[in-house]
This record gives sequence, structure tokens and C-alpha cells, in this order.
Amino acid sequence: MGERNFNSKAQGISFPGVPTIIGPFNAYDGRVRLTQTLFDFSNLGRVSAAKSQASAAGAERSAVVESSAQNVALAYARAIRAQAVVTARGADSVLARELVGLAVAQQQAGVSASIDVTRAKTQLAAAAGALIVAENQLDRARIDLARALGLDPATPITLTDTLNAQLGAADVPADRNGAVAQAVTARPDLAAELARGAAARTSASAISAERLPRLELEADYGLSGVRMPDAMAHGKSPYRSRCPFWMDSGAKAASRSSRQWCGSRTFAPLICASRSPPMWMGPCSTCGRQVRSR
Repeated sequence: MGERNFNSKAQGISFPGVPTIIGPFNAYDGRVRLTQTLFDFSNLGRVSAAKSQASAAGAERSAVVESSAQNVALAYARAIRAQAVVTARGADSVLARELVGLAVAQQQAGVSASIDVTRAKTQLAAAAGALIVAENQLDRARIDLARALGLDPATPITLTDTLNAQLGAADVPADRNGAVAQAVTARPDLAAELARGAAARTSASAISAERLPRLELEADYGLSGVRMPDAMAHGKSPYRSRCPFWMDSGAKAASRSSRQWCGSRTFAPLICASRSPPMWMGPCSTCGRQVRSR
């Protein structure tokens, strides 16, 4: 409710005796307005960019999982090696102890000098010291393995494998080209980089699409009258198209930043396998510049 007046000629009323300015008078006006965007290039681009960012997040998760698995595998291999070293040093100690007994027996039989007994005892002491060092390294390797697994370092871990050819076996091509091709298709960190590049390109396209027109549907319904009992219902539902004449400086800067990120981080799927190490090389699909990364 509020006081209002209006120009009768502006409303198309030009009858004799009707004043030009009518009012002020009390009027009631209440309405509900609903606006729905039917088609917007920019929003479609943002949805695609969000999907690419979700794909990049999934690939980054896979990369983190693979990195954690690699750390655990390396810690397990070190623990297995330390256990094999302890076994070898234990065998050396047993052999050195037997040699000491043999040297003592030969000395008592008068066929060997006392220096041979001293030499054998020295070798036994060295073997015992090496065994102690190997056992300490095994304990440290087990602690590192427990930490890599996210367990309490005091958790007892039993190592059942041994150092053999099957321990580190993997389904990886033996030739270089095959290994590079598998890395290109299977490495999650590379997939994350490609997904981030796709998200940057799509974001730049979405920002550029803000200058394109968009189609909206607007519905308006309400009551209007001088008194509430005499109020009349009326409404409208027009289609409307909006087209900005220019982009603001913030949108331009965001679009430029996305394209620069794309030019510096997105790599075309082409590998030069003749270089050592292999190098990504090729034109960026958005900015066209030659980009490369080791």
C-alpha cells in the first residue's frame, strides 16, 4: 500500500476533463515474480568446467593413492632386504664360531699357531658386530613400514616374503616405447594435469561466453487496486533475452589468467621418445603455443 500518482497522457488517456496528473491516491499492489534462465552459454561452460575439476580431483586422489602404495611397497622391500641381511649375517656368525672351534682344535693338536686362534676370534667379533647392526636396521625398517601403513610403530610385523625374482614382478612392457605408452594412458598424475588443463580451457570459454545473449522466462502475477475488495488480478509471462555490451575488467583478467595457465601447464598428447628422459611436446589446443615439459 502506498500513495501514488501518474500522468494520464503517458498512459494513453487524453479525454476532455481528465487532468494530466491524477493523484495522489492510495493504491494496493502485491505481486509475485519468478525468473528462470532457459539457456545460458556461460553457465553451460561453468558446468563443464566443474565436471573437469571433479575429474581432476578424482585423478589427484588416484595419484595420492598410488604414491602411498609406492611408499608402502618401497618400505616393504627395504624391510625384506634388511631381513635377508640379518639372515646372512647370522650365517656368517655361525661360520665364524665354527672356525674359532677349528682353530682352537688345531692349536691344541699342535698343528696351528696361536695367531690363527686370535684371527678367528677377531673374525667372530666382527661377524657379531655386523649381526647387531643388521638387526638394528631391520627394526628401523619395520618401524618405517608401520608408519607407511599408518600403524603404531610398536606393532609387530611378520615378513613372509623373500628377496626373489617374483617379489618385484609387474605387468609392465619390457621395451621403452611400450612402457612410455602405458605411462601416458595409466599415470593418474598425468590424467590430473590433463583434467586441470581441460578445466582451465572450459573456464576461459565460459568467461568469454558471458558476452553472448541468454534467454530468460519471467512470470509476474499480482493484485492491484484502490481498495483490497476491488483489487484485480493480472499477470504476464514474457520471454527476455539479455546481451551484455562489454565484459568487466575482472572477467577479462580471469579469462586471461585461465588461458595463461593453459599455455603453461597443458601438454599436447605427443611424446618424443628419442630424448632421455622423454619430453612432452606439441601445440596447446587453446593458445596454440608450443609447450613442453620433462
